[in-house]
Amino acid sequence: MIEEYYQEYWSGRAPRAPSTLKPSVRVLLEKYIPESAVCLDVGCGNGRVAGLWHREKRRRYIGVDISETALQDARALDLTVCKIADASRLPFERDIFDAVLCRDVFEHLFAPHLAAAEILRVLKPGGVLVATVPNVAYWRNRVGLALQGRWSPGGDKESLPQPWRDPHLRFFTRAALRRMILAVGFSTVSVGGHEGTLVGACPLIRKLELLKRCERTVYQYLLAWAPSLFGHRLHAIATK
Repeated sequence: MIEEYYQEYWSGRAPRAPSTLKPSVRVLLEKYIPESAVCLDVGCGNGRVAGLWHREKRRRYIGVDISETALQDARALDLTVCKIADASRLPFERDIFDAVLCRDVFEHLFAPHLAAAEILRVLKPGGVLVATVPNVAYWRNRVGLALQGRWSPGGDKESLPQPWRDPHLRFFTRAALRRMILAVGFSTVSVGGHEGTLVGACPLIRKLELLKRCERTVYQYLLAWAPSLFGHRLHAIATK
């Protein structure tokens, strides 16, 4: 049933989140994945987020995903990928990857802690995990729930009107993400926030470039000050 769901998810017939490399994710890749790293991308999808970046940088890369539909698209991009049935059972020996990327995957899993433990197993000692998840405690989620009684799980464009069919199954705060990763045995974990906006899609801000730059600058300070509140998404950097 899970495999069928994600076959549909990647087929284009069902709504899904866009799969493009955002600037915030590019910054994480460039900062935390070493040039010489052999990188595993868990939940790679069609490869357009991290796979193309690795190919552009001539990095060693392998992606895994449950959806054969998504993997066919990734192979068409000349990426090395393979199909898995479960992120908690990866088809690799222990201690072989220098880095593992797990971008917006944990929230889709019934048992994300088991996937995190499996990632730890295949990482080399000193290897790094770069993981991202939506932040359930993002300030706009809090305001929407408190003042309007509305909350979007954030999985795709239909999440707000139809939250009951959203693909997100697990929800993380900054503290919860850190606890989960430490609990499976990683030696160090740092969790920060990225993306987000202070004013949303305000027409005035969109039209005036100076105001846009000011808003971005202010928001970066807010992110540094309180990532748990102002990060639309969270990123965890963990070492084995």
